[in-house]
Amino acid sequence: AFDAIDLSPTAVKRVKHIVAGDPELADKVRVEVGQADDFKVFGDTKYDLIIINSVMQYFADEEYLRRVLSGWMKRLTPGGVLFCGDVRNLNYLEAFHWSILEHRGISRQAADVFDLQVANEIELLVDPALFFEVECQEGTPARARVEMKEGPSASELVRFRYDVWI
Repeated sequence: AFDAIDLSPTAVKRVKHIVAGDPELADKVRVEVGQADDFKVFGDTKYDLIIINSVMQYFADEEYLRRVLSGWMKRLTPGGVLFCGDVRNLNYLEAFHWSILEHRGISRQAADVFDLQVANEIELLVDPALFFEVECQEGTPARARVEMKEGPSASELVRFRYDVWI
């Protein structure tokens, strides 16, 4: 069985339509509208794998992120894995903004533009060390594996993001 939550009612409606049209999926897929911390949307279901992919940058703050991680960790089966994909790396915030300026042909002497970009960053960036602080159900530290993104080009999606297996 597969369960999913998404903030977008439009996306959920579309997925439900697709699932309803496929008899093989109808009994195996549940999808509901909800936020990342709506842990009870599927009751007390336990999971072997939980995926939080390419959304953490939209979380309000680190406190919310920690609540989401902690809540989902409690819903893993013994030996289960929480995968966090496409996480923006806080340690590379300045390098990311310099790369944008360089791509636009703005020199490093334009420090005022750089400072403004960094100060106006609105997405959540996460230091990979945070994932080593997450606790398992028993209150013991979880084992985390951080993997830098790989890809054929040196795009922003590859150079400044990572995946985590907890």
